Amino acid sequence: MWYVYIIRSINFPEQEYIGATADLKRWLPEQNAGKSAHTAKFKPWELARIALSRLSTGRWNSRNISNPTPGGHSRRSVFDA
Repeated sequence: MWYVYIIRSINFPEQEYIGATADLKRWLPEQNAGKSAHTAKFKPWELARIALSRLSTGRWNSRNISNPTPGGHSRRSVFDA
């Protein structure tokens, strides 16, 4: 099972990052420790949204949720009930 998430920078709240992880316990501390080049600049991070995914990482594509769809839905609509 994979977790698809949006994290928000605490110091720069306009900065958000979308990703996926299979190890939820390890993932946020690693982001806040600066172990990811993509998120190190705007650390520390807080969890903004999370969703479960049955897709493997080989089938999951962040562009599927990070860009608006042709119908104009934002990435947040993926996380809203």
